[in-house]
Amino acid sequence: GTRDNGRRHVGEHDPGTRESSPVGEDAIAFIRSVPTVSYARRYDPSRRHVSAPDADAPSDDTTQDAADGTGHIPEAEWVRALDPQTLTAGRHALERIAPMIRLAGGPFFMGDETGDFADQRPRHEVWLDAFEIDKYEVTNRQFLMFVEATAYRTVAERRGWSYVFDFRSAQWIRKVGACWFNPLGTGGDHDPKSLDFRALLDHPVVHVSWNDAVAFCLWAGKRLPTEAEAEYAAKAGRIAPRYPWGERRRAGERFAANYWQGLFPRENSVADGFLTTAPFGSFPESSNGLCDLGGNVAEWCHDRYSADYYRLSRRDNPTGPGREESEPVLAPLLTITREKDGRYTVLHEEEEEPVERRCVRGGSFLSAENNGAAYRVGVRGWQPQTLSYQDLGFRAVRSIRER
Repeated sequence: GTRDNGRRHVGEHDPGTRESSPVGEDAIAFIRSVPTVSYARRYDPSRRHVSAPDADAPSDDTTQDAADGTGHIPEAEWVRALDPQTLTAGRHALERIAPMIRLAGGPFFMGDETGDFADQRPRHEVWLDAFEIDKYEVTNRQFLMFVEATAYRTVAERRGWSYVFDFRSAQWIRKVGACWFNPLGTGGDHDPKSLDFRALLDHPVVHVSWNDAVAFCLWAGKRLPTEAEAEYAAKAGRIAPRYPWGERRRAGERFAANYWQGLFPRENSVADGFLTTAPFGSFPESSNGLCDLGGNVAEWCHDRYSADYYRLSRRDNPTGPGREESEPVLAPLLTITREKDGRYTVLHEEEEEPVERRCVRGGSFLSAENNGAAYRVGVRGWQPQTLSYQDLGFRAVRSIRER
């Protein structure tokens, strides 16, 4: 099988212990009851079109790479330009609805000698510093707070389309209008104030590129996890677990995660209760207190991807291959804009640009045993950093010394 869920353009010692208490049902209810914006300007579609920062500017990988080995995140110019009180208030508001789990760090073995894919080998020792990681994947509620505070526009919004999985044809399609607040790309006028989107506030944000995820992290004072941190978190203190939640895909009648039940792409019993994304807290947490490290949505990592990186990886706090060690891929530049009269303008229809491949971990609601089982702990994946998908989101981390 492959690890791309049908994507057509993709060739695709004592580990951490939990050091903070779990978030119980009362806390989950509290998070879901918090008003979306209590500190920032109200949503204004016209303002976003005239004053939104360039989607690529805060996300250039030199900004993210500057954190390598230091844990320090330099704020991009557009972040520094924000009103300091608004920025501080936004980060404090985010803390209320984005609990983090502290992981102790230390040595562990990364990779899997018995894995199905060559890029999982060799198994090698890695040492990590302590870090904090989001208990849940970043939700639409959190991303909306970021957008309302910064007027940010995602790559999918600016280009007018994103990848949506068509269950009828069992193919990924470029869907006009698909973006984080319109995940299916359905027709009509959509914005983050629509009732359809409000019903998804507690679902993980999707249709965000790597660039967009880095922009959110800069605003939040966090960063994307390295691939090593992602695997360390998924192992949850065990030596060589098969899944983030244990050794079996399910325990009795209860499902441990949101993934494809059946033979992808034609048979899905939806026995876990969710055809696409599930709200945070829908499935049990792993032994270190984290949720949805396997399934629901796949998650961006900081690192560039290289199939043989494990042979070259440094031992202490690895951050992935350098630019010269990672092969770029060609990604579409297609841009589709809707005019006031309802007609569409298509630009760069056949053009492509070379972009970096970025690591993706965890699998999604489209992952199944027969297409690579990306929800397994050691399975690696990648996507071009400028593209976005219906099943791809992220969570953020923070080095302990950043606080």
